[in-house]
Amino acid sequence: MIELYYYYPSYISLLPHILLHEIGIEHRLVFVDRYASIHKREAYLKLNPNG
Repeated sequence: MIELYYYYPSYISLLPHILLHEIGIEHRLVFVDRYASIHKREAYLKLNPNG
């Protein structure tokens, strides 16, 4: 299953979200709470070293 990480609904992740929905690919949305510094945690940094 594809995981789509997003920071703010309807931001830059909106287009891939619409595309995944329209073509019927099963996906899961994963919210990245920047105020809680989720983007600086080790698990997320493995996916995106730039945070």
